[in-house]
Formats: sequence, structure tokens, C-alpha cells
Amino acid sequence: MDHIDPVLLNVTVDSDGYDSDSDESNCDDSNNDDVNMQCGQETRVIPRLLQMRFHWLKSEKESVRLEQAGITKNVLDSAIAAFTLEIIAKHGEPAPRLCNKDPLTIKVR
Repeated sequence: MDHIDPVLLNVTVDSDGYDSDSDESNCDDSNNDDVNMQCGQETRVIPRLLQMRFHWLKSEKESVRLEQAGITKNVLDSAIAAFTLEIIAKHGEPAPRLCNKDPLTIKVR
């Protein structure tokens, strides 16, 4: 089955844009200035976008139309990854580490 790698969805990104391998789990929704990680509020757009991607690729007719338009699966995934990173990075207060906590992200289908 066609899917986006869950690692993309659960990535922790440092404020400079690099993936962090830290096991720190100091995720806090509050506006506490001394937290190392900022999850922000649920974005609501990330699960919706992933759901749209799933439907675009599930539909044979839509997949063919996208391919004809030059939008390959790799192009689509790259665009969605960039959009997702931008939303996660900029929808909350700046912090050294960012996360996404949209609970419906896992339930995309």
C-alpha cells in the first residue's frame, strides 16, 4: 500500500531545520519560555493534507492525471513534506525543537 513514511510525520526538527536525534520529551503546549520543545496547537491542516494525498494516489484516474501534469509521487511527497515542515515550524512559538501533535495524522485513510 502506498503511504508516507511515519518517520516524516513524527520528526523532531531543530529550529535550524535539522533532524534531532535527542530523546528529550519535554513537549509542552503552554507558553512557558523555558521549554526545549514546542508542539503548538493542533494544526488541523496536516491531517487534511495527508488525507488528500492518500485520495489523489488511491484514485487511478487522479493518479494518471497528476502524472500527465508532471506531478509524480516523488514531487507530490516533496511538496507535502515541505508544506508540513513549514506549518510545524511556524505555527507556534519559536523553540529549539519543534513537534507535531495532530492526533488525526495517524488516522489518515
